[in-house]
Amino acid sequence: MPNDQTHVTRIHVEKVDLVFTPATPIQTDTLFAGRASQVDKVYTTLLEAGRHAVLYGERGVGKTSLANIVSEKLAKNNAIVAKASADSDDSFASLWRKVFRLLAESCG
Repeated sequence: MPNDQTHVTRIHVEKVDLVFTPATPIQTDTLFAGRASQVDKVYTTLLEAGRHAVLYGERGVGKTSLANIVSEKLAKNNAIVAKASADSDDSFASLWRKVFRLLAESCG
């Protein structure tokens, strides 16, 4: 039977595992910190008529997390959102085809 200290340590580790997931994109703004200016810039850009945003960068830098947070904010304003991820074999044209397909599905 574990002693009380072992039990407490296990509980703390389980709680850490709930919030410390560096390889998993952030889903809610309560866990997304330090990039408010980027969120605001993308968000305000997308609110302008005829404007679009494309997030690009190295693997693991937070593009998906940023897209998730901005999408969450846009959804609160009833915006139609399409998030497409580029695969290594995607071209500029094939990536946009993904976006347009997602938009068509969103609009019914």
